[in-house]
Amino acid sequence: MALYGTEEFINSLPKTITRLEIIAKGAELKFKFPQTIGELTNLTAIHLVGCVLSLPDSICNLQKTTILVFT
Repeated sequence: MALYGTEEFINSLPKTITRLEIIAKGAELKFKFPQTIGELTNLTAIHLVGCVLSLPDSICNLQKTTILVFT
């Protein structure tokens, strides 16, 4: 993700993606996730470790998401 900004990265993902996993090991990578993450309505699982600065309200649009883990 170093080549992208967070918004550009999220926007580049296919709308059909069902799982999103980002794990920042040993790095101080904290992202403010953009509102557009709420457009990935097919996501069923989100696993974010060591990279979350904030999540937008649009995360509530992800009605198929049954697993949401962030630390």
